[in-house]
Amino acid sequence: ETLKEAASTLFPDRPLLENDDLLQLADVVQEEIEKRQIAETRRAQSDQRLLDIIESLNLGMARYDLESRLTQVEPRFAEIFGRDEADMIGLSASDISTSRVSEDETRIQFYLESKVFESPYSNSNGDIMRLLCTTAPLFDDASRVEGGVIVVFDITARKKLQQEMALYLNTYL
Repeated sequence: ETLKEAASTLFPDRPLLENDDLLQLADVVQEEIEKRQIAETRRAQSDQRLLDIIESLNLGMARYDLESRLTQVEPRFAEIFGRDEADMIGLSASDISTSRVSEDETRIQFYLESKVFESPYSNSNGDIMRLLCTTAPLFDDASRVEGGVIVVFDITARKKLQQEMALYLNTYL
């Protein structure tokens, strides 16, 4: 009876075992393990496809926890900020936002909600970069916010071109 109760607790969507047959219970456990392994493999493949897409689009991505500390940093994200991936783990937004631009501009933030914003960033050479940032919450299996993700795209060249076009239009039109 104890095995039956344990099996019904572990696998609530399965019919109750008809007898105490340990072999039958072992088969049920093996099936469930295989299902979970397949699901984990599919999720890992899906995660890798997403990372491949982000990499091909030249986007930098990182994950952060509820305390707004980086927990995972993808290579392009670290590259944009001129840092090593491993050295960025545990950093907060303020740790990487060393920009010395005007106070009215939005700095890099790790929001626990969906936001899109531009942010200035002063790189290690002192050059001001412009980043397009998107944040979104990440949820656990119980649909509770467990942290967030930030995706950044370097739009410095685009911003420079816009400024040059505006100057040209103001000068010649």
